[in-house]
Amino acid sequence: MLFDTASSQIDTLCTCNNSFCCDLLLTDTFTCGASGAWVSMDGREALPRCQEVCGNTANEILSTGRILGGVLAELGEIPWQLAVKGRMPGGASLIGDRWALTAAHVVDNNPGFQLYGGLVNLAPSNGQPLPWDTVIIHPGFQKSVANSGRTNFDNDIALVRLASRAPLGPNLSPICLPESQGALQADLMGSVAGWGMTESKQMSQILRHAPISVYGPSTCRSTPQLSKNLPMVFTDNMFCAGYFGRDSCSRDSGGPFFVPRLGDGNQGGRGPYRIEGIVSWGPDCRQPKFKGYYTAVRNYVGWIRETIKQLENE
Repeated sequence: MLFDTASSQIDTLCTCNNSFCCDLLLTDTFTCGASGAWVSMDGREALPRCQEVCGNTANEILSTGRILGGVLAELGEIPWQLAVKGRMPGGASLIGDRWALTAAHVVDNNPGFQLYGGLVNLAPSNGQPLPWDTVIIHPGFQKSVANSGRTNFDNDIALVRLASRAPLGPNLSPICLPESQGALQADLMGSVAGWGMTESKQMSQILRHAPISVYGPSTCRSTPQLSKNLPMVFTDNMFCAGYFGRDSCSRDSGGPFFVPRLGDGNQGGRGPYRIEGIVSWGPDCRQPKFKGYYTAVRNYVGWIRETIKQLENE
């Protein structure tokens, strides 16, 4: 940023790195306005600020494979993936340097949980601890219901505010929120990631990911009976997905379903990675049909942005 005191003018040249970028044009000119504020060429009264770069991965692997039916992730391949440790272990996704997104049922009645990022191995010595100070569960979620007896996972989404800014880098960076509205297209391919159960019926110590496909609403509505032979509730805030023996499973809850599919890359005009789903619920993940249910994140982008804005302005 160059100050020209003779003309009361600031010329800006913004550059980006892997973690942060300027929130304005790469170049701009600010002049001192009558109000005493710096005014950009398009009339904006705000100097440039840094904002997180989302949806990039530093170590992309061209891979396919059979979380249940998944392949091992490399460090930096899914840098937004967070581990939730505590009474209800699961996953979460970094969506900013102060914010994580997860399933409400993972953090409800789980006050002592811990967040870790920048890891693929759950060994105690691995990962960056991410202390948090606030949990905001969506107001439409039915709280204080045992997950084993729950039949309604509608609005299964929660925000976690970190106590301080996460140290972003190649192995820890946020994923982008969706930009589109409406239902996800059937047959859309994406990836799901987590530390859940594998084909050997063991919990995975290493982060895994698998490509899966979104199913149409009619397929998703044929929901199984999970709890005491009671039918599960399926709403427009959910979608289901799976693919020939691949699925999310126990301990994957709260983790991301993201597009484009890992291995397709964010090149060629496909854009950065975006989180479209949060692992929510499903039948026995070892059943042959392999159908998991996800919170549709695009339905909550307004709530996410407004909640973050309110808390950051406090």
